[in-house]
Amino acid sequence: MSVPGSNILLTALTAIGSTSVNYFQNLGFVTNSAGNDLVTYQTPIAINSGSVQPIPKNRYALLGLDLQKSYFNWYVPLLNMIDLQRDTSGDVVETLDRRFQLISLTDWYGIDGWKQATLLDIGPATGNLTNA
Repeated sequence: MSVPGSNILLTALTAIGSTSVNYFQNLGFVTNSAGNDLVTYQTPIAINSGSVQPIPKNRYALLGLDLQKSYFNWYVPLLNMIDLQRDTSGDVVETLDRRFQLISLTDWYGIDGWKQATLLDIGPATGNLTNA
């Protein structure tokens, strides 16, 4: 039986394996010479201790997701992630040759040492965020 604090994610990763991602942490906005605010990101960090899994389309309506888009769940033992919020664009990850915007978080970190992030597929991976 699993109990809080047993870190069920690490147990699951031994059975299903990990998905490697490049994680771009949001650093906030900078204003360019034209007066436009641009999102800046940290140099990507390779993370090999999580799992990226597609959300089945038959669950989109239940979750309030747009049927015309593609969503994934990322289960990862990271603490300081940023999702979409007012005046914040959130973090970005690249994996499976695609780029994903982190749109929401479920925080199990304090209880079990991991978080679940809902990811929105925003296009092909490029390795940099100069055009994000």
